[in-house]
Amino acid sequence: MKATPFGRYIRKLRIDHGVILKDLADALKVSSSYISALELGKKSISKGFVDKVADYFKLDNKETLELSQLASESQPTVKLDLKDSSDTEKELVVAFARRYRELTEEQQAKLKQLLEG
Repeated sequence: MKATPFGRYIRKLRIDHGVILKDLADALKVSSSYISALELGKKSISKGFVDKVADYFKLDNKETLELSQLASESQPTVKLDLKDSSDTEKELVVAFARRYRELTEEQQAKLKQLLEG
């Protein structure tokens, strides 16, 4: 399985700082297999874990923001709170969830452009 963008960033940090996976795991009080699963997108990445990594490697604000964005992009699942959403908004989310894998690359690009403004 291929590493996620978050996983590649963590690996680069480890390599750049000469830290092996086990040492990072020990320092963050998690298992090596847990970090490996995060790097491969098999587990969800918590904000707390991102903060621990940022603290451990003494990342500046820009690097921490980048790590946080990569964590968001690398999540294996997305959860949305639709509690205060209108029926139309809920229908839109459900319709997208059902069909997003069927979108062509061109449709994906157009939709992304539309949503990003």
